[in-house]
Amino acid sequence: MNRDKIIKLAEDLYFKPKEEVIQIVLDESKKMKEKMEFLSQFDTENVAPMDRVNQNVLPSKYLNFADPVQVNYREILFKNSVHSQNKNIVIKKVIND
Repeated sequence: MNRDKIIKLAEDLYFKPKEEVIQIVLDESKKMKEKMEFLSQFDTENVAPMDRVNQNVLPSKYLNFADPVQVNYREILFKNSVHSQNKNIVIKKVIND
């Protein structure tokens, strides 16, 4: 992924990416490519596919039983939207792949 593609994708979604955000996306893309290259070094010719992530069942003490945090996503969306009017978000374009 390059800088121009990031900007085009953001503009297609009606976002105006800041320089900081563009740099973060570029850095994360670079990290993912490095990790994929690292994994491609391993010979997996004779490795059978996994039928599950972990063969062992973990005891329940490892499960997180904390109460979920309630977040008001509506307020966050309106705050971050450049197209909000009268507590509604105006959608100008539908992107088809």
